Amino acid sequence: MQSMQMSIFDFENEHETQILSVLKVGDKIGRVVKGEVRIGVIEKVEGSGKHTFYRTNRGCYSYKDGLKSIQELQNIADENLKDYHTVTPDHLDKRITVRYAPRAIDGRRVLWAQIGIFDGMLYWKENMTYEFLEIFENEKKLMKSYEEHKQKILKGDFVIVEEEHEMQRLYRFEGGKDFDGFASAEYMSIYY
Repeated sequence: MQSMQMSIFDFENEHETQILSVLKVGDKIGRVVKGEVRIGVIEKVEGSGKHTFYRTNRGCYSYKDGLKSIQELQNIADENLKDYHTVTPDHLDKRITVRYAPRAIDGRRVLWAQIGIFDGMLYWKENMTYEFLEIFENEKKLMKSYEEHKQKILKGDFVIVEEEHEMQRLYRFEGGKDFDGFASAEYMSIYY
C-alpha cells in the first residue's frame, strides 16, 4: 500500500519542463488581431524566462506572443478572417492626406491623417486615432461629418501630401449607438 502513496512532486508541470525559447533582437514576432497578423521586429529583449517581453518597432509583445511562428499566426488569422465582413478602402473621393511633423513625445515617428469618401461612406483617420469608414443615412450628414473631421486634421504642424496613404482592412462594426460602419482590427479587438 505504501507504493501507491503519491507526493506533490510526482506531478511535473509540463510547462516547466519545456525548454524556454526566447527570441533575440532582429527576430520577427507577431500576434493575431481579428483576421490580421501584426508583425514587429524585436529591438530590445527584457525580463527572463516566461517573464520575457519584447520591445519592437510596433509596440511590446509578450513571451507567449513569441511561441508561434509568423506562418502559424498567418494561418490562424486567415481562418479568423472567414468570420468577418471587411472592406479595404482605396481611391478616396475628396481626399485630403496630411503628414505631421515628428514630435519627441511620439518617439519622433511620423503621424498622418486622412479623410475622404469611399462608396458613399466617410473614411477618416485623425493623427492619433484608428481608421474608420462611417455610414450615414444621407449625404447631408456625411458632408457635415466630413467637414468636422477635415477641420480636426488641418490643425497643427503638417503638410498636405499628394499620395493617398495606404489604408488597412476594416471590420464591420455592428450594434453601436453612435457609430455605424467599419473600424480597424485593433479598435475592434479593444472595444468590441
